[in-house]
Amino acid sequence: LTQHKNFVGHLEFLKASDELLTSGGRIDPRLIIWKHDTCKIKAIFDQHQDAVSAIDYINETGIVSGDESGELYAWDSRFPDKPIKLTGHKGVIMDLTVCAPEKIVALSDEQGRVNIWQLPASFGGSSVATYAQQDLPAALAAVP
Repeated sequence: LTQHKNFVGHLEFLKASDELLTSGGRIDPRLIIWKHDTCKIKAIFDQHQDAVSAIDYINETGIVSGDESGELYAWDSRFPDKPIKLTGHKGVIMDLTVCAPEKIVALSDEQGRVNIWQLPASFGGSSVATYAQQDLPAALAAVP
């Protein structure tokens, strides 16, 4: 699996699948989904312009990815050209997690903040949509 132009920053199998997700660094911020049994590319997600710093899964095909420039996307691995862009975050995304049943995304940043987005019930639709964030107090970012 040698399509990235530099190091691979994330490597993870998609849930309940035989597919492997990889992401490159600053030179190559693409996310690539591979069929691991054939080593062939299934899909490429190329919306990020900076290094992907965090990835989590909503379900078997739903993925949320964030990068060092603060860009955050929710996208379906079956339709990587139809992402939902979550806007309003400023700064490096350090980590993110998804509460799958509620379709809620929470992320942390280098300023000690945690931001939360509610994904639309129709996640996986064909158009890019923008959703506002809700800021939590910085103290919540330190809660274990």
